[in-house]
Amino acid sequence: MDVSSGKLYTLSEFGGFTRAVKSPKYVALPEKTFDSLEAFVVANEEAETDKGVKLLHLSNRRKVGKIIAVRNYAGFIAMNDGTIVEVLPKFFDKSLDEIEKKKLFLEMLQSLINISGKDFVSLRLHTARLNLFETFMKTFLDQVELLARRNMRSTVKARESMVKTHQEGNSETKNRENLLDASEKVDNKPENRLIKNTLRHLLTISSDMHNRLVATRLLFNLEDIPYSKDINEDFSKCFIDKRMDHYRFTLFLCRMFLKGNCYTNYDGSDVAFALLLPMDILFESYVFSKLRNSKRDELKITTQLHSYNFFDRPSHSFASNSVIKIETGEDVIILIAKWKELSEKLENFGITQTEVEHLQPIVREHTAEKIYLLFPHTGSLEKEKPKIELGEGINVEVVFVDVNKEIEALAERLLSDS
Repeated sequence: MDVSSGKLYTLSEFGGFTRAVKSPKYVALPEKTFDSLEAFVVANEEAETDKGVKLLHLSNRRKVGKIIAVRNYAGFIAMNDGTIVEVLPKFFDKSLDEIEKKKLFLEMLQSLINISGKDFVSLRLHTARLNLFETFMKTFLDQVELLARRNMRSTVKARESMVKTHQEGNSETKNRENLLDASEKVDNKPENRLIKNTLRHLLTISSDMHNRLVATRLLFNLEDIPYSKDINEDFSKCFIDKRMDHYRFTLFLCRMFLKGNCYTNYDGSDVAFALLLPMDILFESYVFSKLRNSKRDELKITTQLHSYNFFDRPSHSFASNSVIKIETGEDVIILIAKWKELSEKLENFGITQTEVEHLQPIVREHTAEKIYLLFPHTGSLEKEKPKIELGEGINVEVVFVDVNKEIEALAERLLSDS
């Protein structure tokens, strides 16, 4: 159900917002919030080339006026005044409540950005109390606190080492200076400058008292570190190797909060950042992750998702051509994931001719024994499945996947059918 509460507005993909007009089909935004979001979308129209994908769409409807419609994307938009717009996937399991939908969305997101299991648990723990933005902020604050404790342990070890050196007969004055350096010296490196910028940025948006208190305390602890004057330059200086791996997820969140992942911000915008992800890619990533956890060791499972950049604007070409390949011996199976609701009320169940034509180059590129088109399970097509024929004896079989249940056995099922 699409809802609004205070400065939080939640809707499902393919939903839409009105300009303060109440409607059973849409979520009503305050006029100021709608105008800010509209200006943000319009300002980005020039950046949306033929290869780009429109994530938000402006239109008009009778009786309700202007509409900002959301395509098949999920995530959230944070505004400078603390307003949060959540867009959740349109899950077809009617038994799922809002919290369960958020947790399932985060699990799909985990598969795409390779969040560690430990970090993912931290994310899921906060969904019952917080909206998506505050959930990610809480996780970021947890990460920064972990880094602070790690640095504190390093400082203690440095002090102990210097005390030991002093006891072995070095100059007392020299070692007193070294001890002072170890306890008070600030590590002014790009990673820490970016963390400080992120904390300041989040404080302008967050309305959660606990998050604000923690962020303020952490910002005070970094008072001797300057803010980044050029975040793009500092991001370019960050090099994550084994020695700096503990910064990886924190810097990922810094980039997400400071730059967003899909829309370009502009001076004077009321939108702080936008995190919106294509459901086709999230669905494929989720299926791939589950298949990779399959116990069939002889399977070689690959995907083209490794070339997907989380922070790049998604393109039609990538979404159309990405596949999952399963190889076992000489047999090859191709899976194409589409996050789309099929219906027997639609022509060819809603599978368009364009989608069928996109299968042709995939078939030519991959010599496969079997091709499967994966759609989310909706329960509406139990008796009859769409049939797709590409000619030359090549058939594409439609398979429905229930994302709310274990799907690791999908590979076993597909192999047994081939």
